[in-house]
Amino acid sequence: QVLRPPAPPRGASAEAAGELSDWQQRHAVLVLARAKELAKVRYDLCPRHMKDKQFWTIYFLLARTYILPYELRAIQKEKVRRMETDNGKSKDVIAVEVEMQESKCSRESQTLPDDSEPEGS
Repeated sequence: QVLRPPAPPRGASAEAAGELSDWQQRHAVLVLARAKELAKVRYDLCPRHMKDKQFWTIYFLLARTYILPYELRAIQKEKVRRMETDNGKSKDVIAVEVEMQESKCSRESQTLPDDSEPEGS
């Protein structure tokens, strides 16, 4: 079986309904691809004995202590990325643009003789 397409971003209603977060959905896909035994257990259980949502709720409850640090880190990275996007360009893009501009200015100053002016001036 294949997981359903990602749900829209979580809101209060999604959390109340017990839907998986985006990170949990990505994690579930990776787990099914890597842990063939777990994929087989899921295939045997769903949908005959339990719903897919129930399976993943149980999985994430049991695995919580192991995966919580990774999920928190992913949430923090997403918040930082969103804040950078809200504030305009990300810091990495700005740093690359500054570096490119400095490099361009440095090349131009190296190609001009000391007593000449740039073309078009």
